[in-house]
Amino acid sequence: MWLNITSHPMKRLHTDNGGEYVMSELQFFLREQEIIHKTSTPHVHQQNGCTELLNCTLLEKVHSM
Repeated sequence: MWLNITSHPMKRLHTDNGGEYVMSELQFFLREQEIIHKTSTPHVHQQNGCTELLNCTLLEKVHSM
């Protein structure tokens, strides 16, 4: 799906270490597709900078509404 949308192959996937992205089926698929999977430390929101910034921005908008 990513390739169809962007016409660029995925080279790296960076996720949190929450569990839904570390199952063996996904790891097998990523290895098969030669995609590097990097995980951040679980429950450390500071490592997800862009995501946390977007969350803060969205929360501020919701609060102002």
